[in-house]
Amino acid sequence: MVLGWLWVSVATAVPASAEVSFATEGQLVDEVAGTIAVPVQLSAVSGTDTVVDFAVSGSATEPDDFTLAASPLIVPAGASSADLLIHVVADALPDTPETIVIDLLDAPTWWDEQWRFRVPIEFAVGSHARENHVTETAIDFTTLLSALGESAAIELDSLRVIEVDADGMVVDPAVPFQFDADPGFDPLSNASGTLMIQLTGTTAAGVSRFYQVYFDLGAGFVAASVPALVSFDEGAYDEGQDSYQVTTAGATYFYHKLGAGFSSLVDADGNDWIDYHPTGGALGNFRGIPNLTYTEGYFHPGITTAVSNVIAHGPLRAAFESVSPDGLWRIRWDIFPDFARMTVLDADAAFWFMYEGAPGGSLDLVTDLLVRADGTTTQATQKWDTDLAGEEWLYVADTVIGRSLFLAHHEDDAALDSYWPFGSKMTVLGFGRTAEGEPLAPLMTGAPQTFSFGLMDETSHPAAATIIRGATVAVAATVGAAADRDALPIARHVVTITRPFVELVGTASGGHVGVTIDGIDVLVTTTAGQTSAEVALALATAIANEPLLSGVQVSSSGSRVLTSGQVENLSITDSGFVDASGVAVPVLSAEGLVLLVISLLAPAARWIGTRGA
Repeated sequence: MVLGWLWVSVATAVPASAEVSFATEGQLVDEVAGTIAVPVQLSAVSGTDTVVDFAVSGSATEPDDFTLAASPLIVPAGASSADLLIHVVADALPDTPETIVIDLLDAPTWWDEQWRFRVPIEFAVGSHARENHVTETAIDFTTLLSALGESAAIELDSLRVIEVDADGMVVDPAVPFQFDADPGFDPLSNASGTLMIQLTGTTAAGVSRFYQVYFDLGAGFVAASVPALVSFDEGAYDEGQDSYQVTTAGATYFYHKLGAGFSSLVDADGNDWIDYHPTGGALGNFRGIPNLTYTEGYFHPGITTAVSNVIAHGPLRAAFESVSPDGLWRIRWDIFPDFARMTVLDADAAFWFMYEGAPGGSLDLVTDLLVRADGTTTQATQKWDTDLAGEEWLYVADTVIGRSLFLAHHEDDAALDSYWPFGSKMTVLGFGRTAEGEPLAPLMTGAPQTFSFGLMDETSHPAAATIIRGATVAVAATVGAAADRDALPIARHVVTITRPFVELVGTASGGHVGVTIDGIDVLVTTTAGQTSAEVALALATAIANEPLLSGVQVSSSGSRVLTSGQVENLSITDSGFVDASGVAVPVLSAEGLVLLVISLLAPAARWIGTRGA
């Protein structure tokens, strides 16, 4: 009979909401056990069918040694477990122990076997809905690989992002993404950076979305083709100065490299919401964003004191930095498909953040409105000064063309904010700026501080508030552990098919029966006239009393007790006993070592089995 170790596990899609595992760590069977069940369980009930795929390996072969029930295994909707059925084939051959290894992996199906690694990322949008939002997540591939025991260079061209549902099933196999390497990036020793992923479409408040980032180490990959939602030209020219030009579906930005300020913000209809010119005062050279300093004269279009450098640009984001000539001031801009964000990284004195420009192309004191986060609405003719407490944002609406420019200070402070119209020529709107008529004084200090602005085709407060909060409130990201397609299973159930090797010495007047289990020899003496049941009990007792076999469970129930007539019909071969038909007769079998023992009333005989490797 074929006896041995049977390792069983299952490869499956592990839903984000539940993990798949085995109900027990193992079980004991023997070759004559027939069909056995390996319970597979979920940590939580799924609302849909859960597909459990499995891959088979090991020394046993199918169908000679075993057969498996239908693949894949399905855990039905509303259930938390199902049985994987294995039929062990009794081939009557005295084989050495054999194994079946069925590995439990981490996912339903690997999206594409060409990629070896992946890492899951979950985004929780929180209390604000998002529309085509671009997320930013710090990721370190070197650390992720190290946790898997790998030390190799990542191939950035291999990066792919797919969206999956909560159960791990593919929703979108081609998610727009961009990876920007950190300073000092090294594909082997420091493969870290920022991964931008677009949450395409509308994401309702309170919803989580699930993604998997696939990557590999080898060459031969072609970089993903991602449609450009942000286009970047570092060789543009605008209003008398070399500029960066950033183009999105809804806006075109021109940024003076030496001035370190935006000279133009052109909407989809060609209206310039800044409209800077080298001369003209309030109709020209006073205008700009962010016009950050007063006496220092930095970060204003038209000025020629700053040094600007490109950090990175791609289909979802363009990033660049500007530094004052003395190095004491430094700002960074990140421009996304729907808005621009500035971070003050270093500031040597107080500053403000200004929008000095022309809403919709020209300031209309009656039809242009300023709307604050709390819904307070004023006409462009009305000046005000107050701290925008709580949510520190507002938008300037051109109600004629149905479009607005929002401006936001991400950190709430107690500094005064103000607005007044420069006649009918331009807005003078500032975070951290004194009121009209007061001595000019910037009121914000410290770094880092963050500001955003963007155009939107919306003028009503509820809808505009959703857009602004979606742009300025961060999405929570959770980066999981990386998985290796070739890794060992995450769970393993061991079905043990044990083959005790028996030494049998007997005569009509007695003898002994010995068994070797896990390398431990157990021997009992037999006497003339003992029944097979008595010998079975004696051997079971001896096994139970062996300290080194304390974990072995022994029972004589259900054993085949051979009569003396049957014994007389047995033949002894090099491999063991066979009956008159040539069928092997088990001396010992196992279901927790259920003993099958013959009485020793047969003529003198000796058979010594040897344990295989």
